[in-house]
Formats: sequence, structure tokens, C-alpha cells
Amino acid sequence: MEKSHRRTPVTFDPVTFVESHDWTFAKTMPHIPHEYVVRGKNGCAEGGWDAFAAHIARHGYKARWTSPSGRHIDNVYLELRDWRFWVISPVINRERIENSTTERLDLGTTAADRSGPNPSRSEEATAEEAVAEARITMRESEEFIASVPWRNVKMIPVGHGLTEEEAIKRWGEYHHITPDPHEYVIKEWREVDTEQFDAFVKLIKADGYRGKYVAPYRPDYVMTNHYLEIDDWCYWFIYPKMLNRERAEHRKHEPIPN
Repeated sequence: MEKSHRRTPVTFDPVTFVESHDWTFAKTMPHIPHEYVVRGKNGCAEGGWDAFAAHIARHGYKARWTSPSGRHIDNVYLELRDWRFWVISPVINRERIENSTTERLDLGTTAADRSGPNPSRSEEATAEEAVAEARITMRESEEFIASVPWRNVKMIPVGHGLTEEEAIKRWGEYHHITPDPHEYVIKEWREVDTEQFDAFVKLIKADGYRGKYVAPYRPDYVMTNHYLEIDDWCYWFIYPKMLNRERAEHRKHEPIPN
């Protein structure tokens, strides 16, 4: 069966799309005011979302946004009337142009949306490009982080199943050790958006750094993983569905030099 974005209309009116949808204010990020619609949710049809994403990709321009933490994020933006739009699949965001802090990169293109349809390229092709190229940015990551119910790991001693001989062989002495304190989120929890979860995991692997960690309950085994630091927290993923974090100042892993 074909995907919905393969059936986008040849002509598309972005103004009608914008005015016919209810845009949700990102209340978890009042310090970065913006609104959004989610593909396939709250009355936002997948076909219309794909068509607008394609329109942004075709008629927008590249710009750079700087997060409060100083991280630079590049994306394609479209100006339409008093708003600036950008795609973070499966979300299309908008913010008031007057409140925007993005810095335009490709000054040779037209900022405002005055170009109209481009008959040389199909909506199908550009919609696929928009969805494929769009990746969760730091702004959306911060929103995702604030929206999920982080829980403290239970500090239950590990090693009760070992015999005294096994424990001495592993640790050099017989004792029970608790895990390092941290917080976690499970992908299958009801409150977690699975698409945003997966996108954040990809961001950790793409923009994070490699590190090695030795658990206190298993000092003979070195684990390696990708880590990403955002706003004083350090994040990492444990396959298949566990996202973890700890305060960066308390991190227990050691970065692996490139």
C-alpha cells in the first residue's frame, strides 16, 4: 500500500492549510514560544501535512537556530505572513517572525513565500525529501525531554543471586552493590510519544560522543555507548527501549577520544 505522502495534490495552498488547523502552543517550553501541528493527530491529515512539509522544503531557506544552551541547529524555514515555519518530522512548527532568533544562512534565496508552485519538481518527491531529511532538533528534544515522566531507578542491591565464591571471584570480596543513581524512561509507557522517542535516540547516536562505563556491580566488564549532554543532563540509550539520564556533573562514564 502506498504511503499517504505519495498521494499529495499537484497544487497546494499553504495559507488554507495554516488557517484550517488548530496550532498547539508548546506549553512545556514557554521560554522558546512556538506552536505546532502533528502529522496524523488532532485533525491534521497526513496528506495535508506532507504537502505543507514539501512546500516548506521547496520554497523555504536555510537558517540556523541557537538554543539557550548555545547549540546550533540548521533547518529549512518558510516565512508566510507573520509566521516562520519549519519541519521536525512528524511535527511542523511555527513561531512569530518578530520573535524569531534564527539566522539566515543562504542569503541568495527569497525569504518570503512568493515563489508559487514549481512545475519542475513533484510534490511527491519533495514531500519524501522533507520527511527523510527532517530530524529532531535540540529545540524539539528539549520539548520531548520535558514531556516524558522520568523515574528514578530503584536502588536495589545487585548480586543477591551470586554465591559467596562467585562474588569473591568477580569483586574480590563478598558484598552487595547498588546501581549508580540515574533516571529512566521506557518507550512503551503510555505517556511517551514513540516517534519522538526514536528520533531522540537517533540524535544521541548522531550528535553524541562515545564513552565507556564500568557498572559498580560488574567491575570486570566495560560497556561502551553513545552519550549526549543537554542542559546539564547526560543522556544514553539502552537497547531495546530504555532511555536514561543523569546529571552531567555526576556522570560515571569516561569519554573515548576520537
